[in-house]
Amino acid sequence: MSLWVCVILCVSHTTSLPITCQLNGNLVKRSHELLRSMGGPFPRKCIKDNVMVPFPAVAFRSDGTDAVRTSQKVLTMLINETFSSITSLFGDRDLPAEWEPKALEDFQSEVYRLSDDLGHCAERLQGLRDEAKSHFLERAKLVETYFDKLDTTLQEKNYSFCAWEIVRKELERTLRFIVEHSADFLWP
Repeated sequence: MSLWVCVILCVSHTTSLPITCQLNGNLVKRSHELLRSMGGPFPRKCIKDNVMVPFPAVAFRSDGTDAVRTSQKVLTMLINETFSSITSLFGDRDLPAEWEPKALEDFQSEVYRLSDDLGHCAERLQGLRDEAKSHFLERAKLVETYFDKLDTTLQEKNYSFCAWEIVRKELERTLRFIVEHSADFLWP
């Protein structure tokens, strides 16, 4: 009887422990490398079409108002939003034939895996304090607006090769930013 009580207490204790959402740093770095390698340097023929769609880095910076754990949750959820948005952006569209097919396929697979791995973190929003929830929603809106601008760029340029190259260039910056500024949240 005491063994069962011990088992129940152990199970209830371990299931009530918070599960941390961590981002696989190797997958993020690999996604960045694949994105860069699937098309090479930005093509000269696209320079005249180039537009800047600045990544909202401010959304990913801590302003010191949140507790560290809340900031980690908010940042992890924002990164999840980013990978989900990348998955949607590449969705069921015709992608440039000029891109290296294997690198493109691997990139899409890595991004989908990252998005799927972090998907459960979005459910954590209910566990955040109201202040942190509000903080996340404000920042998530900046990320959403960024991806809306990328999608608009594709539409305005009729999903041309150069439009996709602009998106690829901007996403390279985005992933590099995440790798460089989220080291505390990445595990190897």
